[in-house]
Amino acid sequence: MGSQSAFQVAPFVADVTPRLGDTLVFGLDADSTVAVIEHPLLAKGVVLRDAGGTSVLCALDWCTLGNDAYALFRARIARAAGTSPSQVAVHTVQQHTAPGVDINAQRLLDREKDAPRCTNPDFLEAATERVAAAVHGAQWRSVTHVGTSWAAVDRVAASRRIRQPDGTILARYSRANDPAHRRAPEGYIDGFLRTISFCDGEAPLVQMHYYATHPQSYYGDRRVTYDVPGLARERLEKDSGVFQIHFSGCAGDITMGKYNAGTPEDRPEHAGTAFPWSLAGTPSRWQILRFPPFVLRAPFCPQSKCRRSDMAPRPHRGFLSSLASRRATAITPVWCRSG
Repeated sequence: MGSQSAFQVAPFVADVTPRLGDTLVFGLDADSTVAVIEHPLLAKGVVLRDAGGTSVLCALDWCTLGNDAYALFRARIARAAGTSPSQVAVHTVQQHTAPGVDINAQRLLDREKDAPRCTNPDFLEAATERVAAAVHGAQWRSVTHVGTSWAAVDRVAASRRIRQPDGTILARYSRANDPAHRRAPEGYIDGFLRTISFCDGEAPLVQMHYYATHPQSYYGDRRVTYDVPGLARERLEKDSGVFQIHFSGCAGDITMGKYNAGTPEDRPEHAGTAFPWSLAGTPSRWQILRFPPFVLRAPFCPQSKCRRSDMAPRPHRGFLSSLASRRATAITPVWCRSG
């Protein structure tokens, strides 16, 4: 990792795809072993550095990462980046066509006779080493400006639990074929996809996108895929030439069920099939900022502004068309002093 200037970013990517026969999300289906690899699963992230220190953000195309497995990722990434594990954040995008890794749960299962497998320790070991190697080999780029932007997202997400007039709760999951589930109100959602851009002048180097919804379109067939967010992310990176990372927000009660029947045809529509795209989201206002003394805070979106009927500007169908609209949207400060 090269010489140091005022504020630098080093993007990295590593393959974290399970092997055929490895375990996907434990307990989700009767047979959760990998049979088909449709797309590679990726660990994508950035190392951020200035004179005050080094921090790392990483997003895994996995469903879950828990306990000692999470600690192992942070420790190895920290060592590769030359920083402390406390300065490393590892997120999962939460696709259900991906591993759910918990080495502590596997140790408990190993005590039982003929217990199923939830985590393959050798796969975890190999995945963490590949990510650490990618971090160690990441190339620094100087950052002169940081910008943010947002775009309304339409007909993608909806509340999972809908209160009915009689007080009961309608549960609507990631895919819905029941007409009553499709007719039920959208409810409260994350109304906006938000983007942070690290730039050299007005040229984006890395873009990080944040949106809260369960990201799966269809699953349960022993297939590995990075699903809707991965399709949007990788196609956007190919079209724009800018390194792209997607972070799933807090989406426990948000899914795509209202607008998703769980068919292969639904998936590209949600990912975004139209690309009215110019160079990836150049914000219209910039800030020159230092990194370590600051903490990232998402702009507050009151519930009254998170319903589709209240959103402005004009909503856009799918992730990618939302990304493409960012040039016309508001810019807000990226970093706020802690305390």
